[in-house]
Amino acid sequence: MQRAKVKKKPTQQTVPLSSCPSETKAISNTKFWHFAIIAALMISLIVTTVTIVPLNWRQFGTRHNAIFETNDFTLAHLQNCAQSDAVLEQPPEQRPQEVLAYTTPWNRQGFAVAETYAHKLTFLSPVWYQLRAPQLQRNDYDGRGLELTGGHEFNNTWLRNVRNKSKNRVRIVPRVIWEVPAFVLPTQVPIITQLLAEEARDRGFDGYTLEFPVDEHGIFAELTRSLKNALSEAIPLLSSPTLIVAIPAFQMPTRPQTPPEYHVTPRLLLTLAPHVSRFSLMTYDYAQTPSGAPISPLPWVMRTVEMLSNREGEQGKADARILRGKMLLGLPWYGYAGGQAITGHEFQKNVLDRAEHVRRVWWDEDTQEHVFVYSASHGEEAGEEVRATYPTPAFFKRRFALSRELGLAGVAVWEAGQGLVCFPMLW
Repeated sequence: MQRAKVKKKPTQQTVPLSSCPSETKAISNTKFWHFAIIAALMISLIVTTVTIVPLNWRQFGTRHNAIFETNDFTLAHLQNCAQSDAVLEQPPEQRPQEVLAYTTPWNRQGFAVAETYAHKLTFLSPVWYQLRAPQLQRNDYDGRGLELTGGHEFNNTWLRNVRNKSKNRVRIVPRVIWEVPAFVLPTQVPIITQLLAEEARDRGFDGYTLEFPVDEHGIFAELTRSLKNALSEAIPLLSSPTLIVAIPAFQMPTRPQTPPEYHVTPRLLLTLAPHVSRFSLMTYDYAQTPSGAPISPLPWVMRTVEMLSNREGEQGKADARILRGKMLLGLPWYGYAGGQAITGHEFQKNVLDRAEHVRRVWWDEDTQEHVFVYSASHGEEAGEEVRATYPTPAFFKRRFALSRELGLAGVAVWEAGQGLVCFPMLW
């Protein structure tokens, strides 16, 4: 059978292969086999990539970042992160200077995490206490019946183990939340300080984390000053009581043209600063309607810090340094999927353990977060597309870097029972 002729350059003669000299035939055969071998290797490589590592093409992100590189991080890395705490040991210069970890009774795994990694913590805040007024029925309530509840959650064995693991360096500062109308606070400062000081003395706490209504009228400043003095008197061996104040992040306006409203100001924080050790910023409560929303977009985080610290003039710059030096940047260990909050356990079950159902993964350059799109596994929505956001090592590294860039004291994690196995290794 006569083969089709191949066009050559004018200077070369086109000759049927059957009429070529033997030397020309050998050269042609050698080129053919070289090409065949290369083609076979390329086909083998493509088949291996598709069949053995089908997720490696789903690179996290499309651009390199000055702080970290997301292009080298695949879903397989995150799967390893969920299985081993040895994957992400970080050099000291990339870790936050200080770490506050919250633990909650409804995610008890957090207590085990805090105990195991106590040596990495600066502050530990078990979410145990509430200030309540069961008898409150009218606006002229005089404070009788004000109660500190939640003491039944106290676990002395766990606290002792935490202190031993940290060589007594971690500061135990349980969170106390105010569950009484704000108008009661001005008249109850002496009662509150007495209740908290006695509990700290009896339980061996180093102070408290306070989630109270913060106002511009000086009442909360009076409370922090009185409580710090009361703790020093009740616990003589406690040289410097630790008071941390939880500060809500500002909420984005529902309409684009509406300026944000924020009742917490730098001026207010400056009145608290002499009595407060740290401000724990709640920069993990961004999503008012979590469906498809980011967890904690970086521009919003930066805006919160600016609104809490920036003032004009040279004195304003000095004040900003003071305030930022007391701030802990709030970081979530939870995410959102289909409009519902999810923990690390749920993220692993729905996404990482079902990697073949993950359709897309990308790094959002605007929010500085990873986004996952996968097929639902059960219920009426089975097979439907679900969009999820969940923090990843890249998410944390970028925020650690921001904390250092802004001169903040460190980070605050909400909360230790919600993350993947490897997350504490980032501290």
